[in-house]
Amino acid sequence: MMFQMLVSAVLALLCTQLHVTHGQQQPPPQQPGQLGPCSRGLEQELPVQCLQSNGIDYNGTLFIISGNRTGALPAGMTYSSFLDLMCSVGKQDQVVPCILQLMQKWNKTQCQQQDRITMLVRGRQLLAFMEGFCGDPCEQAAMQTLIQCFGAVEVDPTSILNQNATIITDKFSFVGNDSASATKFCNSRQKLFTCLSPLATQCPKIMERLYTLGVDLEGMERATKVLCDDLDSPSSPALRQCDQEVGLLFQQVQEERFITGKTKPSQYQGRLCQTKLSKVDCELKKFRDSCGAESTDMVSTYECTSIPKPCREGSETLRVYESICKKVTTPAPTVTVRPTPPKKIENPDTGRGDDGDYNSRGSMGAGGGAMAVVGEALRVLVCSAVVVVMGLRM
Repeated sequence: MMFQMLVSAVLALLCTQLHVTHGQQQPPPQQPGQLGPCSRGLEQELPVQCLQSNGIDYNGTLFIISGNRTGALPAGMTYSSFLDLMCSVGKQDQVVPCILQLMQKWNKTQCQQQDRITMLVRGRQLLAFMEGFCGDPCEQAAMQTLIQCFGAVEVDPTSILNQNATIITDKFSFVGNDSASATKFCNSRQKLFTCLSPLATQCPKIMERLYTLGVDLEGMERATKVLCDDLDSPSSPALRQCDQEVGLLFQQVQEERFITGKTKPSQYQGRLCQTKLSKVDCELKKFRDSCGAESTDMVSTYECTSIPKPCREGSETLRVYESICKKVTTPAPTVTVRPTPPKKIENPDTGRGDDGDYNSRGSMGAGGGAMAVVGEALRVLVCSAVVVVMGLRM
């Protein structure tokens, strides 16, 4: 019953625009009184197996997610201290895979299709809501700032902030597809990155979100300089083969993180970096086979410069990165005198920064707007996994 209450708190607030297009529209979720055996099984097992057994009080979780409307915090804990516990890397690495694996257990039973869909959607909505609470309240304002920076120079950021953007998709189409638009961007490039540069210190969490999409603002600044220095950059149809090859690896990473739970949340960025480095390696080999040395050198510099920081420095991928880019001289970070930024971005819903009090950190139950899911970009990232579940497991 308590799991029903918890899920009911999120059903109306998350993924409201989700539709499944695999031949038919998604059936509406069943009402609590109509739950089938799969949904009831998840309801009965999740609180004990995935929360309480991992040291997360279920009543406390209900209190957080319901916005102080039901449940209660454990004795001796504040809202902030419980949220810190629930959102710690160790607890997330235990709880999230457990919920996913429990969902898969019930999805493999002989339940009716609508019951299975209801169970999967309810479980994934709970996961998405928990992730929202574990975000930073500065993220929403930081994303707004990012979009405004692009707007100020009349550049469309769609290539990095669309529902199909991933770590392996092209991020630099905003530079322009013809000489005139590319020249316009290059003339405004310094203004754009002067505007974007404070985000890294104002809201470090936004950098982590962007890294999962393959966006590194510092690397992007240096990589666009490479492009602007040589606007006649080459392209090759052979690269489409790289998209196909690496796409299979990327799909596997997504399935292991968002479906089977084989990849823990803390391991996700490293696995994404493996796909990014695989694509860069493939593309550079294709260029060496089909283009001249000068073009290959330029593309190698561009590719190695734009690789996100976690992929360049992470312990799991450092050796691979060095083997791919060891002969490439990447440009040093641009030294530009910029205004001193404020220490942090305030949460637009509370008018405060991350002070650790109620509603100042990802409060979604009461505030609604401070979901800390980086607007539409993160909503798509989380909710699209539901579509993947439907497509791969139905």
